[in-house]
Amino acid sequence: LRIPLSIQWVILLVICWHSEVSAQKEVNNWYFGNRAGITFNPSTVTALTNGQLNTSEGCATISNFKGQLLFYTDGISVWDSTHSITPNGTGLKGNSSSTQSGIIVPNPGNNKQFYIFTVDDVAGSDGLEYSLFDLTLNSGKGDVVSTVKNVKIADVTCEKITAVQHANGKDFWVCTHKFSTDTIYSFLVNSSGVVSKPVASATKLLLNGSAGNTLGYMKISPDGTKIAYANWTFDTTGLGDFDTKTGRVTNVWSFYNDDAYGIEFSANSKFLYVAEMYKYNIYQYDLKAPNKGLFLLSKTLVDYRSGAGTIGALQIGPDKKIYICRTSRTSLDVIHAPDSAGSACRVRYDVVSLSGRPCIYGLPTFIQSYFNPDFN
Repeated sequence: LRIPLSIQWVILLVICWHSEVSAQKEVNNWYFGNRAGITFNPSTVTALTNGQLNTSEGCATISNFKGQLLFYTDGISVWDSTHSITPNGTGLKGNSSSTQSGIIVPNPGNNKQFYIFTVDDVAGSDGLEYSLFDLTLNSGKGDVVSTVKNVKIADVTCEKITAVQHANGKDFWVCTHKFSTDTIYSFLVNSSGVVSKPVASATKLLLNGSAGNTLGYMKISPDGTKIAYANWTFDTTGLGDFDTKTGRVTNVWSFYNDDAYGIEFSANSKFLYVAEMYKYNIYQYDLKAPNKGLFLLSKTLVDYRSGAGTIGALQIGPDKKIYICRTSRTSLDVIHAPDSAGSACRVRYDVVSLSGRPCIYGLPTFIQSYFNPDFN
């Protein structure tokens, strides 16, 4: 069968178009730790040494669809693409010691605007707040809108925040955990703004007591079907089902992980990885196991590296690899094939040099849908 040349050109154009729109370059630049950073291109990951952010834990970065840096934040200050703090970009209510002090979410109704959500540390009174960042301000480099800054929507939360695209393909859900309760809040972000009344999901997994019990990452799987959260001093991980239509969390399981802190899903949403901070362990779990018993039996130790620095964040990259932050090291470890079971996931050490800039505990928090191969 010979395909006419004109049809061949159409097929080629469709393939090229699909490749371009499928590449989520909004997550191509990361700034974290003590002025550390990395950038992704089609074949390599290289260090960035121009960042000004200095934080021990949470941070967030956003680029445009071409992979050009827009701005980044530690949840307290905001730096623009020239690495200058914007005129109104100080005094946000996150905290440099909050596990996930911030996340950046586009305004579905305006492609020049983004919401910066911030989370206070150790159940602080500032809780969950948001500010609006507008790229048309500050000579086109962007700034925080003075009339929409530090808008509180939840008080006394855990140091956890995550986001995922709504089932309608345009809106977003932003989730956190209310401290001293068993409840996860899901806030809808749509073209009208941030809906202040959350969808509240009781999980039967109570997080209370010492403020230190708020520590640990929260993530939603790239396909939006699962939510997981590490609970550091509780030595547990929570795992539940997430509904991107309603924002509801159901069927939450709790299972043991000593010093659980960093967590991440594989790009195909088949595996969950949990890091035990001071035990130096990284475990893999099979999310396709048909019940909790078989899920727990799937627990596989894929990494143990004593003396190499405590394990902080695990963060998936646009190349679908998972990057590992070890405290105060000037390189990142990598899980090369996280979609593969057991040792086939291939954990390798000191893969990405940070050119002398140390990571601390955190890596940037992103909208998890950006790592879904089917995300549009």
